[in-house]
Amino acid sequence: MICQKCGSNVNPGEIFCRNCGVTVETKSQNNEVESESNNSSIFLPPENMVEINKQDDNDLLSSYVGKNYEKFKEGKGLSNVSWCTLFFGPAYILYRKMWITAALWLSISLLIGIFLKNYMYISVVLNTMMALFFKKIYIDNAKKEIKEIKEKNPNIERDKLLELCKKEGGTSVGIMIVVIIIYLVVSFLLGATIIGTPKDKTNSKETDNKKTVEKNTVSENITSN
Repeated sequence: MICQKCGSNVNPGEIFCRNCGVTVETKSQNNEVESESNNSSIFLPPENMVEINKQDDNDLLSSYVGKNYEKFKEGKGLSNVSWCTLFFGPAYILYRKMWITAALWLSISLLIGIFLKNYMYISVVLNTMMALFFKKIYIDNAKKEIKEIKEKNPNIERDKLLELCKKEGGTSVGIMIVVIIIYLVVSFLLGATIIGTPKDKTNSKETDNKKTVEKNTVSENITSN
């Protein structure tokens, strides 16, 4: 071993240089320094770990939402309004695979359309209210779904986890079309049944009235004769 200060030879095991008296760094000390530097690169401070986890969650959320993920981020003013929800109503909710929310909305719309006259005005109000809050509702639901996916697959690889999030989230055009067609058919059948019933009752009453008039006329003729 050579002294780093004066260049003199130092025997193995010696701590000080015999020529200049400087402390000599041994191999064990160098190894300790290297191990400390390696450990410092592996074990990150808590705040850095939080940032990594946050970035990881954002990637999973982006994979779940899929198309137009940037538009679902929180903004200000009109950027928080879901214009697709405003104009397309429950059809867009189905498109985004929120089955329970869409089912409730369609059920309420069906009942309102059958039993209330001012259906169009109430429908506009429903669409507007949902458009104002849909983005937040959707993102909260997405985070919940992602958490369940991570809990069910704790040891899964990251690429496969992203694929699972993409499969569970995203959009579905086919199911949206099928459900809307079924909804329209059911609405037509129920509407026809409910609307047709009062007419039938009215027709039966008119028939009864005609028969009564005819009987009275006949009895009057007999009496006069």
